[in-house]
Amino acid sequence: MIIPDIEKLPKTLLKYIQYLKDSVVKYKFDNLTELPMRGDFNDTLDTYSLSGYPFILYLIDLNGLKYINDNKSYEHGDIYILDAVKELKKFNGRLYRIGGDEFAIITYKDSRNSVISTEEYCVGRSEFEDSKSAKEYFKSAEAMLKKEKLKFYQESGLCRRK
Repeated sequence: MIIPDIEKLPKTLLKYIQYLKDSVVKYKFDNLTELPMRGDFNDTLDTYSLSGYPFILYLIDLNGLKYINDNKSYEHGDIYILDAVKELKKFNGRLYRIGGDEFAIITYKDSRNSVISTEEYCVGRSEFEDSKSAKEYFKSAEAMLKKEKLKFYQESGLCRRK
């Protein structure tokens, strides 16, 4: 295959190439929070799990976002998300938006902070073990997060789906 001299490519093709490059970056980061998204999170978790260096995975799920969106507005929901992100950025580690109201932090185990469940969000946690795969870390943190969410909704008296 012959690769043409890039300077000789038509301007429309060059613009299209730039558009594709911009699109890749656009879909790698969340538009609202400007955080890296799930694909980058999955790659990083794979890298950490293979590294052998102790780390902690936190999965964070915001409480009450659906209620805010349904009963106030999506704009209020966006503000709620941005406020939560501001708080989560205070923790050492890499922060990702992995779903609508779901975030993840990957941090080294010797980090001096710990993310704990609050009224605003629930947290699941998984710590480094030599034998775990990235998928196992995620499942372990996810199981803990589900327990925390159940506990939150039982104690608050709120209905999760309303």
